[in-house]
Formats: sequence, structure tokens, C-alpha cells
Amino acid sequence: MARQVFSSNDNYLIEWEIIGDHFHVHSLVYNWNRSVLRKGYQEIVSLKEKARGLGYDQMVSISPNPKFCRLLGAASFGLFKEGYEVMIWETAPI
Repeated sequence: MARQVFSSNDNYLIEWEIIGDHFHVHSLVYNWNRSVLRKGYQEIVSLKEKARGLGYDQMVSISPNPKFCRLLGAASFGLFKEGYEVMIWETAPI
């Protein structure tokens, strides 16, 4: 399945795709500030709902910026390769 745009604006791009049995999240942040973080968190919550609705218990991202992913509620699953971590979001409601 090709990447699908979930949300895009002047500050960030969030895409998703299914790879094998996993729901993958891809994001690029162009401008960083507190309001972008708040909006990004809201977008991740909405994307988790979408993933859950499609039957996925988790979302996965291979990130060069795991700190950012943690701010958005992800947990580290381990290293992918140098400079990249596998990050996991549980899609179950809080």
C-alpha cells in the first residue's frame, strides 16, 4: 500500500501506510513550536483512532527523532540502525 497523507500544513506532514502487518506513521516537521506540538498530539490521537478502526492495535514509526515521538506519546521498541529508533503507539483509547 502506498503512503496516504493524513494531515498536511505549513508546519508538518503526517502520512501513514500499511507495511506487512503493521500500521506505519511517517512525519516531517518543518516548523517547531508549542502550538505545533499541541496540534501534532491531536493529529496523532486522530490517527490512532483511524488505525484502531482499521483493526490495528499499534502504530509504528522508525524515527531519527525519538524524543519528538515520545512527546507525542510513543514508546521506544528498540534500535533500527544507528540514529533510528523503532517507536510504538498503542491505539487503545486512554
